[in-house]
Amino acid sequence: MAERIKLKSVDETKVKEGLGKLQREYNEKVKKLQEKLQEDVVDALPKEIQLDFTELVGDIYKVR
Repeated sequence: MAERIKLKSVDETKVKEGLGKLQREYNEKVKKLQEKLQEDVVDALPKEIQLDFTELVGDIYKVR
């Protein structure tokens, strides 16, 4: 029984480490996409609507 518990705790640790790694990768990809959106879209918009567009994207991201 102790062997099973030991293996289970090791497996849980590996799972948590894996999830942490996936979360970091996800956050990094989201950041890169946000930077690309800024470069490709927002910077091309007229100055007077850039803020509105940025706020809209922020609201969409929050809802997600």
